[in-house]
Amino acid sequence: MMPPEAMLALYRTMLQIRIFEDKVLVLYAQGFIPGHVHLYHGEEPIAAGICAHLTPPDFVFSSHRPHGHLIAKGARMDKMMAEVLGKAGGYNHGKGGHMHLAAPDVRVIANGIVGGWFGAAAGTALAQKHQKRGEVTVCFFGDGAANLGALYEVMNVVSRWALPLILVCENNQYAISTPIDVVTGGKGFAGRAEAFGIQSAVVDGYDPITVYESGRVAVSRAREGGGPTFLECKTYRLRGHREGDPQTYRTREEVAEWRKRDALKTFATTLMERGLLTPEQDQAMRQEIEAEIEKAVQYAKEAPYPELHTALADVYGPASRQGVTA
Repeated sequence: MMPPEAMLALYRTMLQIRIFEDKVLVLYAQGFIPGHVHLYHGEEPIAAGICAHLTPPDFVFSSHRPHGHLIAKGARMDKMMAEVLGKAGGYNHGKGGHMHLAAPDVRVIANGIVGGWFGAAAGTALAQKHQKRGEVTVCFFGDGAANLGALYEVMNVVSRWALPLILVCENNQYAISTPIDVVTGGKGFAGRAEAFGIQSAVVDGYDPITVYESGRVAVSRAREGGGPTFLECKTYRLRGHREGDPQTYRTREEVAEWRKRDALKTFATTLMERGLLTPEQDQAMRQEIEAEIEKAVQYAKEAPYPELHTALADVYGPASRQGVTA
């Protein structure tokens, strides 16, 4: 049974993710953010529920939709926001931006190349097994990435070597604009993992408690030497693949139906029905988070842009090219 304090902490993390991204959406519309942004709206229970079981030394690998995983693992929102704005005060000095946002202090690595992190996650889990400290790695990826061959090479290796890796497929039904059932054979991704001898489960990604319990089992198994787990979390993104996506591949009615199930609303109702949260407490929590994020925005706006001479610093290449002049 999930403890009441854990339920409230889970809800708070989900709120932090949503409110942070709501602010990112505003800043993007105002022209403060270069490039594209890919938001996590609707998928918050997955990051919050899985990362609730992680400790500081554990690793997380993420994708081009990384905000939820970073916040759930405890990343600083001021440095996140600065990075999203391309500022020198960001986690990666403005070079990673939204899609390649890495937070070394909390051991989260985001890679905007779809599926580009599978091998790195397996390698990290291999190192953790040899170090014998009980640490684990979680690898988040979408349904589109789940059809890449690299995943199946990794599943073969992590199964054979019983590595402490939790593979979390955030199946939000669409690979950009392609319905997943159009391009995916068989009965789903979890069944493919079973073929490699990996423990797997299909999880309702809109049910925070179910995700939390599934994460607890998977992380505990990995820590105790029981090997990898594959979780296929059925979810839905409430916004487009990226901001500006015309979303002609799905109907407004479909999105509206999923919005009715928005876990931020339904979980708040559950907490209130159980006497764990009042409307006043909910409002106070939201205001506290909003104030924290406003400070993050202020930090990000006031931070300078990177100097030109730092363009090639911290980038692999010949020593003679580790700096440029104006």
